[in-house]
Amino acid sequence: MILAAFVAALSSLIGPLGLTTNAAIPTQTRPAQCALAINGKNIREFNDPDRAVRLSVNDVVRLSAQSSEPTSETRIFVDLPIGPSIPVQTIAHRPARQFTDSLRVSDISNVGVGWYHLEVNSGPCRGSFWVQVYGRSPFTTIIGLGATAVLLVGVVLLVLAVRRRPRRMVVGATAGLLIGIALCVLAQQFAIVAFTAIALTAFLGGGAATGAGATRSPQTRSTPSDSTWSGASPAPLPSPNSPGPMAAPPDSPSDPPRRAHARIECDEAVVVHSPLDVIVGLSPTAVRGVVGPVLVRPPSSVGDYELVVQLVADGFDLALGETWRKSMIVTAAAPYPHVVFRVLAPATASISHGFALNVLYSVDSQTIGLGTRYVRVVDTVDDLARVVPDVDRPPVGSLGVPTSDQPADLTVSILRGNSPGALLWSFQSPHGTFDKPGKSSIGEEPNVFARTVIATVAAHEGKPTLALGLRGIGRTIADKVPAEMWAAIATVSAAAAPRNPTVLVLSEEAYVPWELATMPQPLDAAITNTLGAQVTMGRWVLATHQPSLPPPTSLRFREMVVVSGRYEQPGWSRLEHAEAEAAALIDRYHAIDVDAVTADVANCLIGKPRADIVHFSLHGKYDPGSAKQGLVLIDGGVIDPLVVKGGALADAPLVFLNACQVGTGQETLGDYAGLAESFLYAGASAVVAPLWSIDDEIASALAERFYARAFAGDTLASIVRNERAGFGQGDNANSSTLMAFQFFGHPAMRLEV
Repeated sequence: MILAAFVAALSSLIGPLGLTTNAAIPTQTRPAQCALAINGKNIREFNDPDRAVRLSVNDVVRLSAQSSEPTSETRIFVDLPIGPSIPVQTIAHRPARQFTDSLRVSDISNVGVGWYHLEVNSGPCRGSFWVQVYGRSPFTTIIGLGATAVLLVGVVLLVLAVRRRPRRMVVGATAGLLIGIALCVLAQQFAIVAFTAIALTAFLGGGAATGAGATRSPQTRSTPSDSTWSGASPAPLPSPNSPGPMAAPPDSPSDPPRRAHARIECDEAVVVHSPLDVIVGLSPTAVRGVVGPVLVRPPSSVGDYELVVQLVADGFDLALGETWRKSMIVTAAAPYPHVVFRVLAPATASISHGFALNVLYSVDSQTIGLGTRYVRVVDTVDDLARVVPDVDRPPVGSLGVPTSDQPADLTVSILRGNSPGALLWSFQSPHGTFDKPGKSSIGEEPNVFARTVIATVAAHEGKPTLALGLRGIGRTIADKVPAEMWAAIATVSAAAAPRNPTVLVLSEEAYVPWELATMPQPLDAAITNTLGAQVTMGRWVLATHQPSLPPPTSLRFREMVVVSGRYEQPGWSRLEHAEAEAAALIDRYHAIDVDAVTADVANCLIGKPRADIVHFSLHGKYDPGSAKQGLVLIDGGVIDPLVVKGGALADAPLVFLNACQVGTGQETLGDYAGLAESFLYAGASAVVAPLWSIDDEIASALAERFYARAFAGDTLASIVRNERAGFGQGDNANSSTLMAFQFFGHPAMRLEV
């Protein structure tokens, strides 16, 4: 009954949507005798889920059919994952060879939104297409509220089944089916997945299996493998040489804790070339000596889950039969498991600073955090007695890692090695396992390269040599990318085709613009062969100290702030196009106008006024080591990275820095201090910023396109990728502005309006 009710509700929604949207025709019974179009476009353009026609609730669209034979009716069907297509609307009209009608999407959006497959039949014309409707919260629609209600019913039934003695697996499986149906519909409503047979089967199967597993008798629960043990809080923590099971609480909830701390334990010191056992797992409390964030499971993780840990330890080798990546099962009864890695110590002793043992934690192919512990390496056994434990080193948090229901096709983690300039690369993907890490070196002065990039672009801006200069920069960067990176991209690109793969780069390295790297083999030969144009890429920062929460993958838009002004100070030219850009944004999106003077901008940095988008149209300056670098204000003041880092932005806004050079990374005291990164520390959920000086007119037009597409529902990273892909074309062939912008944030992030 519940499934039937959903089908009926979906049908009532999709019927009118099919009428009012553009359609694509993968098949036609008489190709030469018919044509279907929406808003004048052939519906063939929308015959794939990844190319679904996107409709805002404010749109009015027109469906037209033209045939060599007169037709008197046009019928719309919804193509459901199971069963035959269901007729949802029939439009009768006078016999004619051409038919046109229109519909306001807002009139039917109260029923539902999301991602559907439709069929159209108008006389001899047969066609099908995909549609996405956005611009309204699914929790305000009939289908969204219905799915939420079913989800609550399923959860209540599952809890009751778990608490019963004996537990009822049939009831648990039924509850799981309800939860699976509800989650599938909600995923479709949020346009996370298309409503297909594969999606429905996956959700139903996963829900039933989870429900049955949660109500399975404890005596029949499978035993962890030899490399895994589980239990409750390690108090006291066991010795690395004698790990033992920990007792679980008698009344554990049905779902494991959603938050835990990184647990990394080993001896304080080890002799060169000697074996070292490293315990890696979870802890309910912070573990002394471990640098790492609170680990938060992604929304996709429900019930028992598999936790994957990858050890990244520069200078260490694996013991015989070992691997750098292991997994463990986390359950409500055993919420804090661990595994043991055996590695061989480096050949070089280091008592002063120690060697870093980095552990990347992943759930559902998403990296949820990085934990680090340091171990000293000594020459002889007698030297072990001279090592003083770091008993005073407290647990330290690090910048949170963005997670979502939709993991990136490839997550790349770039960590610093023990030698100057050494970088350690590791990879995580839902499309495969990449156990082999990569390693490269960028030398001891990457800051010099950052300045070289800016100087090179400036020297060739507006000249025929610009493309060659950027290609030279790209090839130089590509030389520092390990072969394992390119192999991983090739694998996930094939799995994600025909869409562009999404790549999330989590990096401790501050300077190198990896987006500009030239790929050995382009994914699309028709556009510039740089990584940031070939893939949809987002960057994030791995560094000590952190904002309290990871950034979201969606941002609810309510208010925009635009910071701009008229430059009349000596040495700074007036930005007439930036002034026009600011005026247009204020008018179009009813943004709050903030004058670019020190007092008003300082208020913006502490969330006054509150805003979901903060846009800067200003001059910028990159001068590492100087206090006169950052955003240049019209009263002569400068907002430098440390000032921004001291701010507290409310509502985790998107920050768009349409100013020269402010996206370039730099370091102070070995940590991030660039302006874009400082905005992340201050609370921004994403930052768009250029690496070098940009053309005022081109950048203003780019900003207007960015917001138009963002408010139309495109992901922010894909917009930046498309702008890069336009480099070298049209009137902007000799301008580097389209290549200048970086995106800091999750590649799945989009605006909700």
